[in-house]
Amino acid sequence: MKRIITLLFSFLLLAGGASLISSCVEEAPSINYSVSVTVVNDFTKVVEAINAGALQQAEATDRLTAAIDGMAADQLAKLEALTEVITSQANTLDTKLAAIEAALQAQTLSLEGKFELLKTAVENGTLKSEELAEKLAVAIDNLGGTVAEKLEAVKAVIESTSAASAEKIAAIEAALLAQTLSLEGKFDLLQAAVEDGTLKSEELVEKLAVAIDNLAEKFEAVKAIIESTSAATGEKLAALEAALKAQTLSFEAKQALLIAAVEKAATSSNATATQLAALEAVLKAQTLSLENKLELIKNAVNNIDLGYELNDLIDAVNSLAQDVANGSVDVESAISAIADTLQALQDFINEIVYDNTVVFDGVSMPVFGATIDAVDLTENNYDIKLNLSGDGSKVLNIQASAEFHEGRLLDLTQYESEHDGWYWVVDMHDYNTFTTYFETFAAPSSYYVVFLEGTLYVERIGSGNEFKIVLQNGRVKDTWNGDGIEHTISLAFKGELEVVD
Repeated sequence: MKRIITLLFSFLLLAGGASLISSCVEEAPSINYSVSVTVVNDFTKVVEAINAGALQQAEATDRLTAAIDGMAADQLAKLEALTEVITSQANTLDTKLAAIEAALQAQTLSLEGKFELLKTAVENGTLKSEELAEKLAVAIDNLGGTVAEKLEAVKAVIESTSAASAEKIAAIEAALLAQTLSLEGKFDLLQAAVEDGTLKSEELVEKLAVAIDNLAEKFEAVKAIIESTSAATGEKLAALEAALKAQTLSFEAKQALLIAAVEKAATSSNATATQLAALEAVLKAQTLSLENKLELIKNAVNNIDLGYELNDLIDAVNSLAQDVANGSVDVESAISAIADTLQALQDFINEIVYDNTVVFDGVSMPVFGATIDAVDLTENNYDIKLNLSGDGSKVLNIQASAEFHEGRLLDLTQYESEHDGWYWVVDMHDYNTFTTYFETFAAPSSYYVVFLEGTLYVERIGSGNEFKIVLQNGRVKDTWNGDGIEHTISLAFKGELEVVD
């Protein structure tokens, strides 16, 4: 009973105070209602003042923010008071909007609490649903604490089991719009959303592009991820792909980021595959014109020291760019051809397992030893013999040159155009049985066959005697110098060759 009497007494005082202020305004017009607000700064009185039109929107928001943070109440009580303002039909729209803005700026409300208020405002029509993410972004930017603490607050909303999928997505969209979160932090949030099923994996790059577009220092932020020593290769590639899709990065910025990504990829554990993936990101970017894609790739491959494996790509890109320039090929066909070359190289690299084994007619034969001619090596020509038997009787012979063959995916079904120097050779013998299985030689107008199917790749690693040799999907039938039987052969070798005179 004592509590009821006290409350009644408080209401009488408030009523009396309001009458007194009203009387003062009537008798002395120079005294403004807002003067009382500046003195009292009470939540209820500020709401009344806004309803009465006595405060401008900006001042009303500031007064309400101060009143919320100054309340001697817990979060639940504050949220209940704000919810009542937002949902009461007695309050004007200006009052409700001011209460929302004040809540977003208040330092004593949690992000989850602010999110709940925003959802209430959407439900009762005070806000439109499409305003939810934008308002929540304001709430994120007004949170106190470090960037890491803000990220944890957003992550808590996204990972909440009680939050509906649409609400989680709104929280993600808000994080992407926020100005006070780092790009790395936003990336982490997106990855978490993919992991818990809120987003599909294919949506990650698209959302990250939105995050980039909403950053002030976007170029530096993307470059920091690409050049990071801690970011995984997949994260760097996703950042590059998102940057290429971004609407607010200049062509020059995208060019610089692509070159940085390809250069950085050279130091990764799977350098060539990563470089190819970075270049492929250009082809995926829907915001780039075909002409811009061609220019980006051409500039990248000609301004970076790429591995030997990409010699074919460099040749193809430069040739196609020249064809487009002289009008013999349209740009769409050029981009399609580059995409095919990229895919072929990716397939080639992804299939390689260097087990130092030759598979001949379905039978695996380990390489017991490998030699290379010393004199030829000094002239950058490679005469390589792989020993496929313990006694050295079964031998696979491969010949190639640095000038015409190294680092290129050779089509074993084609003779080469006439040139000075060596042509490629692949032949196989069993000297115990005096059997020549096949002898292939790529010189034009020679009396040798070429393969029916297959590719060959030869690369000298550095300036020493370590080599990569890959023969894939070989199929050959030599009726001129061989046994006339169709054979299949494949090889993936990586290692040092014994240099012999």
